[in-house]
Amino acid sequence: MLPPATPDAIGHLLHRMIESTSAFVGMTDTEGQVIYVNSAGLQITGATQATIAAGMTIADFHPRWATQIITTTALDEVRAHGEWQGETSLLTVAGNELPVLQLIVGLRPEPDADITHFATIALPVAEQLREEQALVERERLYRFTFDNAPVGIAQCGLDGQFHRVNDRLTAMLGIPAAELMATTVQAVSHAQDRAGVDKRMAELAAGQPKVRAQHRLIRADGTTLWTSIYGSLVSDEVGKPLFVIATFEDVSEVKTYERQLQLMLAELNHRTQNTLSIVQSMANQTLRRADDLASFNAGFQKRLHALGKTQGLLVASNWLGVELRALVEAQVLSDGIGSAMRVNIEGPEIRLPAAIASNLGIALHELWLNAWSHGAMSAPDGFLTIEWDVDHSAKVPQLHFRWVETGKIEWIDADDRGFGLTFLEEGIATGMGGVLELTRSDNELLFDLTLPLDKTDAAYFAV
Repeated sequence: MLPPATPDAIGHLLHRMIESTSAFVGMTDTEGQVIYVNSAGLQITGATQATIAAGMTIADFHPRWATQIITTTALDEVRAHGEWQGETSLLTVAGNELPVLQLIVGLRPEPDADITHFATIALPVAEQLREEQALVERERLYRFTFDNAPVGIAQCGLDGQFHRVNDRLTAMLGIPAAELMATTVQAVSHAQDRAGVDKRMAELAAGQPKVRAQHRLIRADGTTLWTSIYGSLVSDEVGKPLFVIATFEDVSEVKTYERQLQLMLAELNHRTQNTLSIVQSMANQTLRRADDLASFNAGFQKRLHALGKTQGLLVASNWLGVELRALVEAQVLSDGIGSAMRVNIEGPEIRLPAAIASNLGIALHELWLNAWSHGAMSAPDGFLTIEWDVDHSAKVPQLHFRWVETGKIEWIDADDRGFGLTFLEEGIATGMGGVLELTRSDNELLFDLTLPLDKTDAAYFAV
């Protein structure tokens, strides 16, 4: 155990404390003669130890009005009650006034003895005002940020109770501030996310300074609001958790984009698989009918080119489908073979989904080539009619597509299933639930295709 401090040791420590403070500390006798001013006091007023030793009084350290308050009011209060405090001013050697908060106490050698000295401590008011103004400015900035932030902000208890909310959060949820402050974060959270909210609040209550999570909140109208929540713990001077400041950022649009991206990736995968299947079928069919590698290469290149035309139309429409008329014209009239005067194209505006358009495009290409090789277009008086319509009376709309060749035609063997016919039968009719009828006569060839069109497919619409 350390020995008790001696009066001299205590006096030395007190002197060090007084000399280290930034406040003015001074002492006078009962006549007002200054006998001590600490280093900070000398610096504040510009006085020196020499000028004090030469003889300075209370009036030398205060303007006249302050001296009058001290000598006529303050010192009498000290004599009667032991101390006085109030606002005065110090006077610098340059003649400038410095407003201060001043405490004066009376010093007695014994409790019942008369006062022998007066001690004073003066703290410049400007410094305190600056601190108070800084505090007010911080509070004003906090309130402005809280109330005008582009994200929802709430002050919550450690149990999730709303204590204060900004306008943005009430607008996001469609719930008035008074109603929100009567409930909790958990209560306005999606049922499946409440356990997660409880977990985050428990982490903050345990002293974790920050948490971040994405949770769904429920608006007043019952709809779901995806939010990114960032919670910050506010603690007292000793680290005891007090409350939480939480920000709520609306990320519903981001979530929508994420879902759309997932759908797009799934659709892209589906389209890629479908295109690869078409290419594989084209390669197999072409190889089956090729006499050698050169003929295979020529036939396959033409069919790839035809598929490329359809793919180009799909890309131009952002894969929302292909206008049937544009598809027919691209496959039948774009190669510059023969005269369009012998081709009649009629039908309403209709957009076909990618899968139907890709297969039908290849089939049209093959039928067109066959028509010029040994069909209607090979005869001087031959004529081609391509027409379609949509029957909306059925539960599922039906596309009726007709390819009609007329004129003197050199028919091939009826048992020879051409590439175009195979595509119509396998790729569209059978594969997509359609019906294909082929009718021949001496002067007419008719392909009649009936195909169901699903109205739920975003790529289909008809006018």
